Amino acid sequence: MPDEAAVRGIEGVFTLASKVEDIAPSLRFKRGVEALVRRSRVPEAAGFADPEVWNNLGHAMMAMDRVPEAARCFERALDLDADYGPAYVGRGWTQLQLATGAAAVQDAVGSFDTAYGHGETGNDTRAGRAAARLAQAGSALAGAIVDADAVLDATPVYVFSHRSSFDY
Repeated sequence: MPDEAAVRGIEGVFTLASKVEDIAPSLRFKRGVEALVRRSRVPEAAGFADPEVWNNLGHAMMAMDRVPEAARCFERALDLDADYGPAYVGRGWTQLQLATGAAAVQDAVGSFDTAYGHGETGNDTRAGRAAARLAQAGSALAGAIVDADAVLDATPVYVFSHRSSFDY
């Protein structure tokens, strides 16, 4: 088990990681998360049973382009609390990033819809749902436009960033 200082350091990084969507992660931040994960052998070994910790770690992994690891973190958060809305947002983004077919994109839409149902109505949820619906094309395109417009109404400077294509 990691020492108390390591655990406090891990918690500090996870607290910061909860805000990674608002900052461009620096190399120092990435190295700090990497070192803490190596040192603690990931939160499970440190005895963390808090979905927020796993959700924050998932965002830290996403910031480092470690999408498969991020997906596992969001799933672990949901294993601990199936009603934890923020983890559905993270899961939706990882599903969208890892999508290799129409069913995977539909799963991402489902995750964003579930997050919305659990009170996660912010820009990341709506933008994710817009991106997933855009990937669906067809009749989902109208929903994508509604979600994207809602995001831009709330935050006119919001930057949409997603895969440029879905070739399955």
